[in-house]
Amino acid sequence: MRVAPGPTTGPVAARIAERRGGELRPLDLALLHDEEVADGWNHFIGALRTSRRLSDLDRELIVLRIAVLNEASYEWAAHAPVARAAGATDEQLEAVRSRSQSWSSVFTPTTQALLAFVDRSTSNVAVDNNTAQQLIDVIGDAGFVEAALVTAAYNMVSRFLVSVGLSDTDLDGVVA
Repeated sequence: MRVAPGPTTGPVAARIAERRGGELRPLDLALLHDEEVADGWNHFIGALRTSRRLSDLDRELIVLRIAVLNEASYEWAAHAPVARAAGATDEQLEAVRSRSQSWSSVFTPTTQALLAFVDRSTSNVAVDNNTAQQLIDVIGDAGFVEAALVTAAYNMVSRFLVSVGLSDTDLDGVVA
């Protein structure tokens, strides 16, 4: 990490640790340099992580694909175990990690539509109408909004991680 850890005590740090199961992670320690932002981030990301329109597996695959596209090794290392716990197979993780987009043999049409959306949103920001409509057709408007929010939020997360220099090595010994 390029920056020294922020404060590890106080009400904001306690709320973050509570959402995390009792521990602060390197990402949290960087965010805690600005407690107001860290508190808002914690609330927002917490809401996205508990929403139920997307399956836990699809949400984690979105996060992992963003990690690949933005070269955010910390994000991959933090979320790959969560994806596995949600049911991701080795083959699926390899497919998400690949730049080839050869997903038809390992993912449902819904997940394929999600990953296509993530690729376009992450790489181009603007998503063409065809890609958006394909996703809406399989998950509906509310699901589409959730997918767009998760994609936007985790692009923010990954870009923050990369900019402050957090990598997979910062997670050595940290349980996801």
